[in-house]
Amino acid sequence: MNFRKPQPLTRRSFVNAKKHCSFHDDIGHSKNECVSLKNEIEAAVKSGKLGHLVKGGKPGTGGHKVGGKERESDEEEWKNEPVIFPRIKGGPCNKNPLIITSLLGHYRSQYVFFDIGSTSDIVYEQCFEQLDEDNKERLKPIHAPVSGFGGEVMHPRGVISFPVTLSDGIHSRTEEVEFLVLPATSKHDIILGREAIGDFSAHPSTAHGAVGVTTRTGVAIIHINRHCFATESSKPSKVPKKTRRTEPEKWVLNKKFPEQTVTIGPTISEIVRKFLKQLLTKNVDIFVWQPADMTGVPQKIAEHKLRVNSVFTPVMQKKRKMGPEKTKAMNEQVQDLLHAGIIRSIQYQTWVANPVIVPKRNGTWRMCIEFEDLNKACPKDYYPLPEIDLKNAGATYQRLMDEAFETSWSELGSLHG
Repeated sequence: MNFRKPQPLTRRSFVNAKKHCSFHDDIGHSKNECVSLKNEIEAAVKSGKLGHLVKGGKPGTGGHKVGGKERESDEEEWKNEPVIFPRIKGGPCNKNPLIITSLLGHYRSQYVFFDIGSTSDIVYEQCFEQLDEDNKERLKPIHAPVSGFGGEVMHPRGVISFPVTLSDGIHSRTEEVEFLVLPATSKHDIILGREAIGDFSAHPSTAHGAVGVTTRTGVAIIHINRHCFATESSKPSKVPKKTRRTEPEKWVLNKKFPEQTVTIGPTISEIVRKFLKQLLTKNVDIFVWQPADMTGVPQKIAEHKLRVNSVFTPVMQKKRKMGPEKTKAMNEQVQDLLHAGIIRSIQYQTWVANPVIVPKRNGTWRMCIEFEDLNKACPKDYYPLPEIDLKNAGATYQRLMDEAFETSWSELGSLHG
């Protein structure tokens, strides 16, 4: 019968040019090793199209039947062969993981990890991405999360079945294994868990550094690949324990404005501190670093108007003199606001209020406006702030609010600036 034409193989490095597959019409593996051809033949046998070629089968019956339990038991007798590991001088004392070489279809991997603690058989993403496209298409979706050793939950990309061959060079055995494809990378390509260990009737022994597998021709003793974990043999040196922070960290978020630092409290853990810095760095554009960054709200969205009670007489405060240092700080801030387009020059004929320069904790100056007289002339809000009548509307109110804001954030060990 004619099988459907397979998809062409992807470009690969280090292929065996001596092997040719007539099914793919490409090099790298032989026809006997072609997984795609084996899958097509298996599907044809199950559907009955090749039933007449199978012993005991009939055309259209979907395969053949093995007659009698006695014959089946005779064929499976080799699985009862005892596995005896060779004697090791000084006794078995291997402490390295069981990492062996095996075949996954016609793919060879030297990083197959026998893990009796794993309930599932796993193919990691870096191994799955190296498969041919026609093999990748055999991936079936699955909705079953997998829990890791640390309790983290991971959702597999799907499940895929492959014939796995274990061999010591003389004896070999092949079993169909269903793998979960995990969207993660690992130093291993494949993990054979308890499901595959049971299918192979394998006897993994970490102490011997080998895996024993019964085959039809005898017992295969597969030794571990020692070169795969040579880098793991040396124990890491002890890292000195980090001392706990006692002082808040002054961190520069925007390198264009190094004088504007962000203070991070000492009680925040190093992990939270790391993610906090990543979050702030990612969203650095939403912060205001200079007056020009304060674009304001469009007038069509929100507009503020003063509702002055006509009963009150306009108050023009007498000009208040300030020292040279305060005057210089006020002029600089006024110029910045003018250049940014936040304020504009205008001739006031009614209400006039004096600016007030208030010192900050970091030694700089904050400019406020003493709107005490104007606030008295404006009606109160329907939703007043708590204790608003106890606070002055000018410099005193602004200073108290700033101190309360900075104190609350510092006590929580969080961010303030």
